[in-house]
Amino acid sequence: MKTYIIGLFLLAIGAVFAQPTEDELKLLWNNEVQALVKLDKKAIRTQCASYIGGEWGWVIGLEKNEDEWSVEDFLMHVEEILDAELRENLQYGDPSMIEVVETDEGYELQIAIFSSFEEDGEIYESAVFIIYTEEEGKWKLSAIRYAG
Repeated sequence: MKTYIIGLFLLAIGAVFAQPTEDELKLLWNNEVQALVKLDKKAIRTQCASYIGGEWGWVIGLEKNEDEWSVEDFLMHVEEILDAELRENLQYGDPSMIEVVETDEGYELQIAIFSSFEEDGEIYESAVFIIYTEEEGKWKLSAIRYAG
């Protein structure tokens, strides 16, 4: 009996920390990511984690403390957060853009969109990272991070 319980426990742990399959990544791309491209707020709402972290609120000038940012705030400003250039890059991308990153909590799916521009003879580079983490057995949009 003990062996059976231990086996079930190890199987459950494996399911929680299992790396996403190629089919899961394709499904995420075809459903969740394409909803971002189309700015389908209804579909975006269903894919949002209970809290969306990252710097998106600061980037759009949200005048609240970070811990007060809500999914509603995100949806209200989603067109500004996911600007036309970013959405175009996603539109012409594919599931190979999803990087699977192992964390202490399991796995994180990251989609990086890089851009560069020249100003006064200097080249500037930046990136936007769209992050999905698993919440209640489903991949949820959990952060929009910026670099550069």
